[in-house]
Amino acid sequence: MNKAEIINGIVVYNDLRELERSHVLKEKSKKDIEKKWYAHEIPKLPDWTNRIYNYKQFRQNPFQLVCNCPEYQERSKNYIGRDFRKLCYHLYIKLTTTKIKEHLDELTLIILESRFRYGQTKFYKNQFNGSDLILGFNDKNDWINVFLKEKNRWKKYSYSQKELRWRYRIEPNNPKLLLRRITEIQVWHLKH
Repeated sequence: MNKAEIINGIVVYNDLRELERSHVLKEKSKKDIEKKWYAHEIPKLPDWTNRIYNYKQFRQNPFQLVCNCPEYQERSKNYIGRDFRKLCYHLYIKLTTTKIKEHLDELTLIILESRFRYGQTKFYKNQFNGSDLILGFNDKNDWINVFLKEKNRWKKYSYSQKELRWRYRIEPNNPKLLLRRITEIQVWHLKH
């Protein structure tokens, strides 16, 4: 006797223990994927950045990555340390439009740009052809930002799943193989 069968598109279990095992496996799979969500760390900044700066009516300290705005106050409840996800727009502006920018690495800059300019709210890290691969996406559109380390430099590409095309026709090396890898990962369908 089968332990489960599909009837009218619904999985029907003959044994409740199998249903329970199925749920346990699904939860384990989700947790395994959640462990791979990428939380980029903002590098430590020079000591001279350890001071209060004013931006509009808000005050921030880029060295400590703190701001007194409501957006930062809310984000800092969920993220700790130098996790880029706790940054507010004011800290982003301070880090990327002043001489502080010179002290940020290439990956930090492109991830911050993707987050604040393009609304990428989720990042996932994996491997492709022996190099780091980071995917950035959000729930509002079908564009996936693809960050690849090529020849010790980070490159950003964007791909639309809906339109099946690379933005500005700029493709990475081995685009078909990369798209297959991205399709295998399929994490953008999970809620964060």
